[in-house]
Amino acid sequence: MQLELAARAEPTTAHNLAALAQRQRVQERLQLLVVAIASVAAELDCEGERADQVAGYLITQASGRAQRLTVLSIGVGAVSGIGTTVSGDQTTQYIFGIGGGLLTAGLGLLSLSSHRTVTFIHPRNLLVDVWREAPASAVYPPGVWYMLTNKAFSNRGENPVAHNTRLRWQRYGQLDDAPDSKAGRAQQALLFGEGGQYGADDLTVRSNMLNELQSSVRLMNQELQGLLLSLDRAAGRP
Repeated sequence: MQLELAARAEPTTAHNLAALAQRQRVQERLQLLVVAIASVAAELDCEGERADQVAGYLITQASGRAQRLTVLSIGVGAVSGIGTTVSGDQTTQYIFGIGGGLLTAGLGLLSLSSHRTVTFIHPRNLLVDVWREAPASAVYPPGVWYMLTNKAFSNRGENPVAHNTRLRWQRYGQLDDAPDSKAGRAQQALLFGEGGQYGADDLTVRSNMLNELQSSVRLMNQELQGLLLSLDRAAGRP
């Protein structure tokens, strides 16, 4: 801004070139940051889609298994009913009735207790630094991480975007209601570690968290647009 003011006050070739060169350096830096934001957003999108696809696969497998068990349960019930009706022997009727009822109940419980898992690895975990609110990150580009951890870039300017994102994860049902419980600690170790055995529910949670973080990163482009507009206004451009 000082160079712009000097060029307007004394529009010599030297002053104009100095202001132009500095403006070009600023624009180059901003362009690098735009590329970094787009890169992080694309990686978050890819990871979220990957988790969502595997969750969909597990849900499809569980649905097929439940359907097969339901059909088998109906068949067992039908055979039990027919056997009870056709047989004239009371003992045989008891065997068909009680045995068929137990088999039907067992098949129903099996359909409800289906919980398939799959090994899902993410050694480069984009959630962990946000969860820990780390002062520095080896995963995010420095400019992107600065904007995520500086409260000036949040809507109200009270807390950093990373802090607000973590609070939303905790408050809106994405994480276990009791984070200090055994189940809560196991979920955190899974989501914020390098991976492990995931069920469909945990994969859906991970996908939602990545998508929410992706939205926060994409909104950074508004901050860059505001900065460019401020630079233009300060330079006296319309």
